[in-house]
Amino acid sequence: MKPLAEGQTTITLSVKNSAMGQALSTSKAVTITSEIKEIENISITTNFDDVFVGDPDLELNYTFAPENATIQNVNWTSSDTSVASISEKNGKFYLKPLKAGATEITVSAKNSATAQPKTNSKTIVVKMDSIDSVPNPEPTSLPTV
Repeated sequence: MKPLAEGQTTITLSVKNSAMGQALSTSKAVTITSEIKEIENISITTNFDDVFVGDPDLELNYTFAPENATIQNVNWTSSDTSVASISEKNGKFYLKPLKAGATEITVSAKNSATAQPKTNSKTIVVKMDSIDSVPNPEPTSLPTV
């Protein structure tokens, strides 16, 4: 495939199983630009700092500047994967809290115009389940009548 001009288009891949008569397809929107714009910075926009063990997977979000920079590779890491792991599903990244503790999550992005990846980090604190985090009250004795 060779880009012919700047603009946006959708690329679709279709496969047909002739024996079963079924067709599968997937599409991806792409933007064609005449030059690769260097990434100047990247920011984590995920709005949580504290999470709980057992929370469902939490989506990780970022923004970058300039907005028209061409990003070719985004990666997320966790400094302690025993506290929280990161996975990718359908082009989105998710944090899974695993055990109590703290971990630093880092997003990095680069393109061929960027010599080194641009990175940004944030500390996430994973706490025990909110029910488990309430201490048991001390037994009290009732006055006798």
